[in-house]
Amino acid sequence: MMVTAVPATLESSRIMKLPARAILCLMLAFAPIPADAQSSGQSDKVLTVAPDDLEMAAAIEQARASLDEFLTLSEASPPEQPRSN
Repeated sequence: MMVTAVPATLESSRIMKLPARAILCLMLAFAPIPADAQSSGQSDKVLTVAPDDLEMAAAIEQARASLDEFLTLSEASPPEQPRSN
């Protein structure tokens, strides 16, 4: 069986790359990444609505009634847009 020796410089290069890679991975994993892709300068607000709110109940019913139409339109190909010169 033939064993080949790895040059010391190559071996030390491999050893040094491991800590560098580990540090880089940790830096990327814990780096703060902004998640406000649709930021408009306004914060999202949560509103509480009473369960017996008639206006909200009507809006929910309308949304449920038109859901199938919305899904059909969302799956359809977009219409051709005229080119602007």
